[in-house]
Amino acid sequence: MTRPSPSITATVPSRRLDAEDESLAVLHCLPLLISARCTGTVTTVAKRIHLAAFGQRAPFITFPASGFRERPEQFADQWSLLMRAGHGGSILITKVDEMPIPAQALFAESQDQLRGTRPHLAARLITGTTVSLLDRVNVGQFSEDLLYRLNAIHLHRREGCDSCPECAGHR
Repeated sequence: MTRPSPSITATVPSRRLDAEDESLAVLHCLPLLISARCTGTVTTVAKRIHLAAFGQRAPFITFPASGFRERPEQFADQWSLLMRAGHGGSILITKVDEMPIPAQALFAESQDQLRGTRPHLAARLITGTTVSLLDRVNVGQFSEDLLYRLNAIHLHRREGCDSCPECAGHR
């Protein structure tokens, strides 16, 4: 029986984006969770990591977590389409905290399938959130199993982006 590898955590809540943390994420093609003040920051960091890992030719797919279907056969079809579209690149699942609870178990299972593919053919999975998933787990709104699977590398960013009205109120 093999033991799961320990989580790699890069948490830097008080600094601007840190190139060392992002280079760690580029080097390790593990599930990546980005938490930030706004979705714009999540997307910016995800794109930067994608470009550093794969360059401009590889696909970068963005999909909202709330769009996942709850029925297993529908979820499987969606996941298959995402994997084909993101083949050899990155898939960013935005607002992972908004994923329907029934879809969370299906999504966690899909992570095993992703790890089962050959690394050079698989897509890199990046998830993003603007809320504390641990708080969501504690109130029963997010799967602890899914949080464990997504949190292999956690980049925690609390700064905001310049163009976002949501962030302007926090300055």
